[in-house]
Amino acid sequence: MEHYKKEVREIEMHLSKNPRAQVPQHHHNDHHHHHHRHGHAHAYGYDHARVHARDNLSKLIDHLQSVSITEEPNNPFLLERNLRGLSPRNPISPFNGENHNAGFSSSSISNSSYPKKFGFDPYWDSYNLNLSTHRRCQNDERFDYELRNRRGFANRGLYGPVNENSAIYLLAKDQQGCKYLQEKIHKGKDQVDLIYDGVFGHMGELMMDPSGSSLMQKLFELCSEEQKTRIALALKENPVAFFEISVDEHGTMSVQKLIENFKTREQSTLFMTALKPWLLDLIKDINGNHVIKHCLKSLVPEDTKCIFDAAIKYCIEIATDRHGCCVMQGCISHSSGDYRTNLIAEICSNGLMLAQDAFGNYVVQYVIGLKSHSTNTILASQFQGHYVQLSMQKFSSNVVEKCFKEFHEELKAAIVFEMLAAPELEELLQHPFANYVIQSALSNTKGAAYTALVDAIRYHAAVLRTSPYCKRILALLRGKSLAF
Repeated sequence: MEHYKKEVREIEMHLSKNPRAQVPQHHHNDHHHHHHRHGHAHAYGYDHARVHARDNLSKLIDHLQSVSITEEPNNPFLLERNLRGLSPRNPISPFNGENHNAGFSSSSISNSSYPKKFGFDPYWDSYNLNLSTHRRCQNDERFDYELRNRRGFANRGLYGPVNENSAIYLLAKDQQGCKYLQEKIHKGKDQVDLIYDGVFGHMGELMMDPSGSSLMQKLFELCSEEQKTRIALALKENPVAFFEISVDEHGTMSVQKLIENFKTREQSTLFMTALKPWLLDLIKDINGNHVIKHCLKSLVPEDTKCIFDAAIKYCIEIATDRHGCCVMQGCISHSSGDYRTNLIAEICSNGLMLAQDAFGNYVVQYVIGLKSHSTNTILASQFQGHYVQLSMQKFSSNVVEKCFKEFHEELKAAIVFEMLAAPELEELLQHPFANYVIQSALSNTKGAAYTALVDAIRYHAAVLRTSPYCKRILALLRGKSLAF
């Protein structure tokens, strides 16, 4: 508490040098109004509003005396934070060096250092313009006038004024304030520049804020190329903060909107430099994978080649991941030339293993769906001798069904004859997964392979009438006007 007593003495010393901001001595009584020293408050020219302001200053002093903070007492940022009345509920990350790094600092002061509730919020409870005033105020021109002239964030008798940039940042974090700024951002370049300057020092925090992220997305659409380049540079210089933003549920949407609005090669190069150290982690993250897919969709292949390199190098790890399998399909879709050839070749060489995986099977099905005869021939050679086993597994049975839908006739016929030669045919007909494979074979084959399959099924006609899974096969055959 000793350092807080020192802060209070500094405030009182400042107030003594600024008579207009002095806090009068008064006492509180539950049944009476405030009684100022000598009973001559109005003799000093104070109206009711100024008395209220002085009361707020007194409350702020009480607040400083009661709050217990674990940070070092000589921390200049902490001192400024309290003396300027910035709410502990809206922490502001300290700057990293002189460039401010767009607020992408990972060394922010933890909220856990502050009490959860305060009876008095020295920022929003000011007698001057505050957010509640804006909510009640229907006249936007008055609000604009007060914002431009800093009347709402003027000198409170404490360490100088809070400038309009701080006002914009705090408005951006409030739901109503954010809506107001989004209306203003469409009214010309000067408004865009004003808001950009106001939020740049806290952009990393706002991109992850529920309200601020929507403003950031609008800003990325309207800001200049120079401003977007500055943002990309800040991300490059703070890769850890970039990762934290990308995996955040609100931050990922902000980053995706930024990617969509890149127009220059310099912007893309700076951004991909920030992304590269976290590539594999982002691919496998529930939010981060959308950033990777947006890069594939919005940037040219020359800029995203590091993603293709990773997809080839870590093919199995990515393809067998819940989110990675979707990214892998995107890599195939957006790649070309040697990258596409090498990526598909890597998948095909591991086709048998991937087909049996809960997520890898989707990647194999996607490759089969490309309908490349050479590629499907390679996969067919991988599956050869394993079709019965694959048909009786939950995930790989979907792959075999896809083979019957997309393979050429000779490859389909080879699958049918391999299954007919197996002693497990009767088991396949009654199997909860394999029966769907048999149905796909009946629906997608023709000629000798189809005839041989129907004859084999007719041989087991007695089983078709008793097994619940065989009944589906029987219904399909009857639909083709075949008697059993």
